[in-house]
Amino acid sequence: MWLFAVLLSAGAVAGQEPPRDCARADGHLETVACYGEWRAQVEAEQQAILSRIDARLDQRPAEGGVDPQQAKQSLAQAQTHWAAFVAADCRAGEALFGAGNAFALDSLDCEIAHYQARNRQLEAFETRYGGG
Repeated sequence: MWLFAVLLSAGAVAGQEPPRDCARADGHLETVACYGEWRAQVEAEQQAILSRIDARLDQRPAEGGVDPQQAKQSLAQAQTHWAAFVAADCRAGEALFGAGNAFALDSLDCEIAHYQARNRQLEAFETRYGGG
């Protein structure tokens, strides 16, 4: 698990965009590092989307029954529940995959897929309610 955390943080600290074709990495550690960087990228994208939504909700007036602060609170709560869902969902795969060499890739792949789907959902929310 320690190696997994180190590999995830390496991509975020380096600030490099990960290659999308992690299958071409040289060896297992490089592949895991590639997936870790990719996960860090989609997580950063999500944070940027959430920040834009928050900023737009802060600018929206509370009038005519519109409650932007309640929307922010609800979105924050939904995001917390989403993160718990992703963790549990990906742990289910880990439990079935086992602790072999590819276990870290399965978990990262699961997380990346969830982040990409959630990012599309958040972008749709932003477009629909924030004028994005």
